Amino acid sequence: MITECSRLLLERYAGGELDESERTAVRRHLDTCSDCSSFVAQLEAERADFLRERPFSSFTRAHAPLMTVPWYRRVSRIALQPALVPVYTMVLLILVVLPLRHAGKEGDVRFKGKHVLSFIYERNGIIRDGIPNLRFRANDRIQILYSLARRQYIGLLSIDSRGTVSFYHPDQTMEFCSVITDPGNRISFPGSIILDDTPGDELIIALFSNSALRTSEVAKWFQQQFTECPDPGRLQDRLRSRGKVFNADIATLLLSKE
Repeated sequence: MITECSRLLLERYAGGELDESERTAVRRHLDTCSDCSSFVAQLEAERADFLRERPFSSFTRAHAPLMTVPWYRRVSRIALQPALVPVYTMVLLILVVLPLRHAGKEGDVRFKGKHVLSFIYERNGIIRDGIPNLRFRANDRIQILYSLARRQYIGLLSIDSRGTVSFYHPDQTMEFCSVITDPGNRISFPGSIILDDTPGDELIIALFSNSALRTSEVAKWFQQQFTECPDPGRLQDRLRSRGKVFNADIATLLLSKE
C-alpha cells in the first residue's frame, strides 16, 4: 500500500513502468488522494500531447518545429475516401507480397524474422513507401513503422556517424527509454525524423522487451559498442549477430544519405 505521495512512483505509473501489483496499489491510492489523482491526470495529458504532436529531432539534434497534427495523419484524412478502395486494395497486395519476396535479402529491415522496422517518407511533398538501400536527401521526412505480435515495451534510439546516441521514443530526458505498447502491424512511432545536410549514416534501433529499460544504462552500452565498432553499418552487423541486449530483441534500420 502507498503510505505517502511519491511523484517518482506516480510518474512511473503514468508511463506504464509498474507491474500489475504496483499499478493496483497506485490505483487504490488515487481513489483516495485528489492531489495525486490530479497529478497523474496532468502527466497523462502531457504525455498524450508529446506522443501526438512532437516530431523526432533531426540528424544534428536541432529542435524541429512542432506539428499540431503529424503529416501522415493529415494525408490520411484526405485519402480515406470510399472511391479509393480499389486503389488501396492493390497497394495492400504490393505491401504484403513484395516484403515477403525480398525477406532475407541484403538491405532488408527484417531482423531474424521476429520484429520488423519499415518506413514511409516524404520528399518534395510526395509520400512513398520506404525500400531497402534507399539513400536520403536533406529535408526528407521519415516516418518509422514497426510490427508487434504481443504487448511489450518498446524504445527507439539512434547512433550517428559521430557515435552520438539519441532516444526518439519516448525521449532521452526520461528515466526509462521504453514504454508499454499494444500489438499491431505497421504501427507508426509518434512524430517523424527530418533530415538535414549533415553527411554520414545513422543507425535506427528499436528495442522490444518485457520490462522497461533504463535510459542511462542503454546509452552507456551502445556508446561502448560504437567505440569498439565506430561505423553505423558495421555496428548494425554486430547487433544482428548478437540478437539481444538487456534481454531485449533488436530491430535495426540503417539510414544513408546521398
